[in-house]
Amino acid sequence: MSADQARALLDEVSDDGIASRAEAEAILQINRKLDDVFPDWDERFCGLLKDYLLTSEAPVGWIDTAQSHWLAEQIAPFLADVKANELDLLLSVLPHAEGDAEPLAKCTLDAFVALAGRSGRMTAERAIQLETLLLQIATPERSWITKWEARALLKLNDHIGYARNDEGWNTLYARAMANHLVAMAHPAPENIIPDLDRKTWLTSDTEAELGGTYLLGIQSEDEGTWFERISPSLTLAACAHAEARALAKEPASVSPDDGNWLVNRLGWSNKTVSLADRTLISFFNTHAPGFTLGITMATRAVHPASDMAFS
Repeated sequence: MSADQARALLDEVSDDGIASRAEAEAILQINRKLDDVFPDWDERFCGLLKDYLLTSEAPVGWIDTAQSHWLAEQIAPFLADVKANELDLLLSVLPHAEGDAEPLAKCTLDAFVALAGRSGRMTAERAIQLETLLLQIATPERSWITKWEARALLKLNDHIGYARNDEGWNTLYARAMANHLVAMAHPAPENIIPDLDRKTWLTSDTEAELGGTYLLGIQSEDEGTWFERISPSLTLAACAHAEARALAKEPASVSPDDGNWLVNRLGWSNKTVSLADRTLISFFNTHAPGFTLGITMATRAVHPASDMAFS
């Protein structure tokens, strides 16, 4: 299909809007195969699909579980070559999703990672877009950064970690990963949901307050044993907790070995430490003394192929 034919098709569809899922799927397929399009194709493509999802099927103004799953199923198989206008479509409809929107949220984050990874660097605009996306996909039950989100951020950092990224990326990565790690290490994160709220962690002007969530918890006798949920041994977790509590009472430095161990555990392979990784280590070293030591002690015996740890 030529660009002129594509324009004629959209002109025809725009008269009455997309009438059915079959028609919507056809437009998605055409978009995927078009290389040469007219200037306003992307805007009209997104507008037609969004209008179809929000107005042609109940509930009007919202996207229910079935619609969310349908859209994710249309785009997820092609994430390796996802187009910018497909990501724009996902980002535009995700705020309207209700019910079980996790597949759509995963698809959107994976699409973002694929496109940002292909671009080779993180711009300030993209960093703000990613922060907004991470805030949108939170749920009341899991207000912290979840395992699949952490995996996506790690994958993205593997692609762009050594590029000239906007500083906003390093800060966002460090705070998001710190939030995830504290939630995974905490014995009962569901009991301190307000303290682990990702909006606070990602947007707070005072990092020390975030470290305080860890410090207050790990020094409490009532919080149980930290690191149990990520350690292969209760004894190992107890030792890690004791060491971390001891270091929490006074400023501590993360040794290069411990810092590199944590980074390599996150990435499942030996690699040099990127600026975003160093920002993460610096956050813990400054605001949560002993946390990195506790994690490394609790998980050092875990085989890298295991899924017991964070990523």
